[in-house]
Amino acid sequence: MENSAGIGEYWEEYYKNAYPKTDPSLFAKFVLKTYPERKCILDVGCGDGRDSIFFATEGKTVVGIDASESAIKVCKSRAAQMNGSCTFNEATVSKDYFNTLDLGMDFRVSESIIYSRFFLHAVVEEVEDWFLDSAMALLGSGALLCIEFRTVADAELSKVEKDHFRRFISPTTLMNKCLERGMNSLHLRVGRGLAPYGDEDPMIARMVFSGRI
Repeated sequence: MENSAGIGEYWEEYYKNAYPKTDPSLFAKFVLKTYPERKCILDVGCGDGRDSIFFATEGKTVVGIDASESAIKVCKSRAAQMNGSCTFNEATVSKDYFNTLDLGMDFRVSESIIYSRFFLHAVVEEVEDWFLDSAMALLGSGALLCIEFRTVADAELSKVEKDHFRRFISPTTLMNKCLERGMNSLHLRVGRGLAPYGDEDPMIARMVFSGRI
């Protein structure tokens, strides 16, 4: 699977059959604890919505987007059974997508986080570049960018779900991409213990950026 179409088909089939996770990720808990003043969350690559729902139940205004129709159906079903402001849209990230995204009247970009967990390593590098380019439009208006992904050091470690498409990323390369676009690094952590899953303890990178002041 070396192209977006093939990868998209893979994730579509995956979410048709996957059992939705209910507990929020450790990254979602970290973001909520570290930036409690941020009132709005844009969850890019929201998957089954586990973190989107968590943020909404904690009082945040949440918009989740994912390219998988199956994933968004799961998210909407879950959102209908909860209290909180959480909307979901099927969408594919493109170079200028965030510029035209309708986030709703209650979404305040200056008080927001662009949240993306395990999205970048699940797409081709071209989509990664589009995501970073597009994110700059919101960072310039005061948003923060919080991302988590599998690193190149994770490639040879054991996996619970062995058939997943994964594009392992160099933290240094991604950091340079963000800095070159004019982002300001607020947080960087690379290591294990950040996203344990069953018997798996992957090598993960967490990064947080703001726009340049």
